[in-house]
Amino acid sequence: MKTRGGKTLLYFTKIGYVKIRQHRNIPQNCIIKQIIVTKSKSGKWHACVTCNIDASIQNIQKIKFKKITGIDVGIK
Repeated sequence: MKTRGGKTLLYFTKIGYVKIRQHRNIPQNCIIKQIIVTKSKSGKWHACVTCNIDASIQNIQKIKFKKITGIDVGIK
């Protein structure tokens, strides 16, 4: 990924740079393994970036559930 003139760009082989809107920062210490690009039925394009992170993940907050609900729909 590259920033040029205030725009975030993603580079694809055989296509070149494409302007993107990034909703989450990619950590500096990660290795990008793959990018999956899909087009939704509404015509919007989405890119899912898969990364390997070498740093420890000790700072992740634990999820606290206050209410638990179980649903049995009878699927065999």
